[in-house]
Amino acid sequence: MGILSSARSSVLVNGSPTFEFQCGKGMRQGDPISPFLFIVTMEALSYIFDKACEARVMDDIRLPNYGPLLSHLLYADDAIILGEWSRGNVENVVRILRSFYVCSGLRINLALLAKWGWRFKTEKENLWVKVISAIHTGGSKWDFFPVKKTTGGGWQNIISVINKPGAENLPIRNFFKGVIGKGEDISFWLDPWLTDQPLKMCYPNLFQLEVVKNCSVKNRLERQGLWLWRSDPNTEEDLSEMGNLRNKLLDISLSNRSNSWRWLGTDLGLSLLVPLRN
Repeated sequence: MGILSSARSSVLVNGSPTFEFQCGKGMRQGDPISPFLFIVTMEALSYIFDKACEARVMDDIRLPNYGPLLSHLLYADDAIILGEWSRGNVENVVRILRSFYVCSGLRINLALLAKWGWRFKTEKENLWVKVISAIHTGGSKWDFFPVKKTTGGGWQNIISVINKPGAENLPIRNFFKGVIGKGEDISFWLDPWLTDQPLKMCYPNLFQLEVVKNCSVKNRLERQGLWLWRSDPNTEEDLSEMGNLRNKLLDISLSNRSNSWRWLGTDLGLSLLVPLRN
């Protein structure tokens, strides 16, 4: 506040300065001084962690050979919390973060996890994406984000967050939409690209008849109407879905550009890139 309100100015009238008066200003997001203020605020969080470790409320990591004690690492707006892996320790960390939110207005934005879902769709060649796909793809549940509940782990927690209702009472997954180029790495049935929902949800009967459920858009559009069915669509519901789907596909064509993903939340002012919010 001293930096924002300590300046004093005067006005030259006919070459002579008038009396001095005090200047002040507010601050908003994007102000050049914002990073400095954030660092000052995070110093408070660092102090809270230090005091919690001193009081043995939080168990830090004790390095061997008289190394330093580590409870947290801060860099810019990123924070890594280190400690013993125990339920009591995790619960106390949650209490510390809740207290910090009450004091500062900064809290974790339930977006930090969702960003991994975005990266999963946009970083297909990264090793971690290939590992997740190999472990979780398949089984009896075909979905936009593959996950096997029996496997557990951090990926299951990420998908749980993405599937929870958020802005506009819609799950975060509803704000992903594929933009077709070559069509080779966007799933025809499992990814949302033709509509805001995956085609398996719009045309459930046809999806049940599909043999290759994880086929790409390119696989289906380049086959010129040749589909791989377990049995030919013959019920009234099957034929109705087929006619509707064919009509929607009439205006779709592949191109030489790469596929991409669009974040629909931009129109609502929602971002996946902000880990903390005020």
